[in-house]
Amino acid sequence: MKTRSLTNARGNAVKEVVIFELSNHNEIMTHYGTPVAGFVSGEGYIRTDVFHSTTTSKHINQYVGGKGQGEEVSQERLDEMLDGL
Repeated sequence: MKTRSLTNARGNAVKEVVIFELSNHNEIMTHYGTPVAGFVSGEGYIRTDVFHSTTTSKHINQYVGGKGQGEEVSQERLDEMLDGL
């Protein structure tokens, strides 16, 4: 499994965001260790249905391609994806 960072507008890594690249081409994005978004092969981008903070929402929107993009899924589903690592 690989990890990568989200980059901000200046091209710098956002240190509190980690994107786990899974072997099945899926991804899970965490912010301060909490899974908040991901990519599921065959489905596309997903995002939590729970509001965590304005900053977390900003990072999610950047990851999924914009505000309103990505299917909202339960926080439990994202938690389970992270637990499966």
